[in-house]
Amino acid sequence: MEKENILDAINREYRDRELIEKEREIKARKTIEKNKLIADFLGDKVFHLMLEGINGIYPNFDGTYYQSGDDNTILNPLKEDFVFEFKANFHTSWDWLVPVIHKILHDNNDSSFFKFSMSVSNAIFNNNIDNAHNVVVEFIKEYNQKT
Repeated sequence: MEKENILDAINREYRDRELIEKEREIKARKTIEKNKLIADFLGDKVFHLMLEGINGIYPNFDGTYYQSGDDNTILNPLKEDFVFEFKANFHTSWDWLVPVIHKILHDNNDSSFFKFSMSVSNAIFNNNIDNAHNVVVEFIKEYNQKT
């Protein structure tokens, strides 16, 4: 009886670890998709300047990137998904997100603008970058549908 309990516990832990890994992969994929959407909204030139200025990362223009001063990334370039998940920190850094918010505030004045400005102001006031990131992504999705 005791062996069955130990085996059950091992199997349960294994299933839990698999579930956690699947959830992490789903979250990573969503982050990558959202950050790509934001980068597209900014345009390649602005996005690449941000990567260069903040992280010292340069595009190879074949979907890969290299980091200044890191010879390993020249020989083994950074994959695009890695850059959008871990280096393009729209989802974790105000330094990344505020220029996007500025572009939205500066370039738009339609009816969705008021809703956006109120939502993003609330997220900034509460120092909630997750909320601000989601508000920006939703605005860009609506904006892309209109254009």
